[in-house]
Order: sequence, then structure tokens, then C-alpha cells
Amino acid sequence: MYTGIDLLLYLQAYRLSAPEIIDNFFHLISHPFLTGLLPVLVMAVIYWCYDKRAGTYMAFSIFSIDICSHFLKLLLYVPRPWILQPAIHPTAEAVSGAGGFSCPSGHTTSAAAFFGSLAVVFRKPVFVPVLCILAIVLIGFSRMYLGVHTPVDVLLGLALAGFFLWLNWHLLKCIDRNPQMDWVVTLISMAIILLLVACVLFRPYPAIEGVGPEVVAHAFNAFFLPIGWFCGFLFGWLVERRKIHFTIPLKTAPRILRGFGGLLFLLVLQTGFSACFPPLLGIEIGQFLSGILLGLFISAGYPWLLCFVRKKRID
Repeated sequence: MYTGIDLLLYLQAYRLSAPEIIDNFFHLISHPFLTGLLPVLVMAVIYWCYDKRAGTYMAFSIFSIDICSHFLKLLLYVPRPWILQPAIHPTAEAVSGAGGFSCPSGHTTSAAAFFGSLAVVFRKPVFVPVLCILAIVLIGFSRMYLGVHTPVDVLLGLALAGFFLWLNWHLLKCIDRNPQMDWVVTLISMAIILLLVACVLFRPYPAIEGVGPEVVAHAFNAFFLPIGWFCGFLFGWLVERRKIHFTIPLKTAPRILRGFGGLLFLLVLQTGFSACFPPLLGIEIGQFLSGILLGLFISAGYPWLLCFVRKKRID
């Protein structure tokens, strides 16, 4: 099967003789913040301050794509390129952020989920989707240039993200036409997540030369974190639609104040949960519980707080 190892060797030959600034650029655009915390922060601000539906679309896309990406990593069980071909020598900085399995590329998939959903939400002005597509292409290419992913990994990540971006758009359009379907979507999503969890828990993981138990452990940790976020957001989204019904102010200043306040709350909670839950409950359960509470805070907790404060002011 074609994996593109020859392309990686070609890029490696160029990289070893290229100026260091090029490596630094690709390390910068591949930083985990761009495909990890930043998408959640931007999604939350859009949900609270710009458009609830747009924020919901971004949340559905970012979390569902991340879950399926890590599920496929555990299902396909593909080692990293330097294990498949010892002649591949990735950069040390890239390797430090490349735990777990190789296929599909997590950075590429997350970038496509975030920037792809952002491009759908902000289709005008046209430079926004153009810049988003450019970011996706550069991040995908960076993973090959740095030697941590093959072209197959990157292309599968792009295809996976493209499918879910399309699916979530039409799913939310269907809910717009039939608002009472929200609880059905929530239940089906939870059932699918349980099925995916059962698959990875009971799947045999045969020994592969060069792949230690820490690789499987890393893959499991990365799999459970977005599951918690998505489950929390889904439940809060349903509660908000049925009970809270928060509105977005028309003026810019209240939106900015709301966004800064929400981000401050979210970052404080994220720091506190990350410090408390994993050491007490273990990494998988701790990250899962932390994700549930943070996702719930975004979709329902902070909106409820906004409505409560507004009602107190009116009273």
C-alpha cells in the first residue's frame, strides 16, 4: 500500500539543508495550541457573543471530528513514519508533540475541523475562508515536512474532517426545520460515542516492534478528552434550548465584555480541573470528567449565569 514514505524522504533531504527558520515556521504553525485549546476558545466566544447556531456548528464539528480522528488512530493502529522506515528522521520538537499512533494526522484533522468550520461560519468577506484554507494546507504539509506523518495520514484526516463538516451542517439544518429533534440527536450521538468507546476498550492491541505501551496509553488519553467535551456540550446545548434561551446583545461593547468574562471563567475552570481531576481519578477519567464540566459550562453554565445576572439587574 502506498504510504508516501518516498515523499517524506524527499522532504527530509530538503529540510536537512534548508535554513532553520523554515523548521521554526512549521513548528510554530503546528503548535498544539492552534489545534487544541484555541479552537475551543474561539468556538465559545462565537457561541456566547456572535451566533448560537454558528457556535453550535463549530462545537459539533470540532468535537465530533476530534473523537473520530482518535478513534481511527486506535482502530487502524498505524505506527509513526520513523518506525515504518528507520531512514525517516523527524525533528525532535515535532516528535515531542507526536505521541500515539499516526493515522489519521491529528493536527491536520483538528486544523481542518477548526478552520473549516470557521470558513463555513464566516463565508464573507472572502479573505476569511481563503486564509482558513491556507492554514489547513500549511498545517497538513507541516506534518509531512517535519517527518511525523505520511501523505496518507494527512489526506485521511482531511477527508474525515470534510465529511463531518458537511454532515454537521446538514444535521443542524434538519434541527432548524424540526426543533424537537434535538433530544433525538443528543441520544443518538451518546449511543454512537458509547459504541466507539466499547470498540476501543475491547479491541485487541497486538505488540508492534517499536511501539511501546506508552503509545497506546497516549492514544487512549487523547481519545477520552474530546468525548468529555462533546458529551458536556451536547447535554448543555439541549438544556439551553429547552430551558435557558439566552440572547446575544446587539451592541458591541456588551459582547466584548461577555466574551472576556466567559474566557476568564473558562480558563480558570480548565486550569483548576486539570490540576485536580487527573491526579485524583486517573488521566482518562479525570480528563473525561473535566471535559464534561467544561463543555457543560460553555453551552449552558455561562449562558445561565448571563441570564441570571440580567434578570437581577432588571429586578
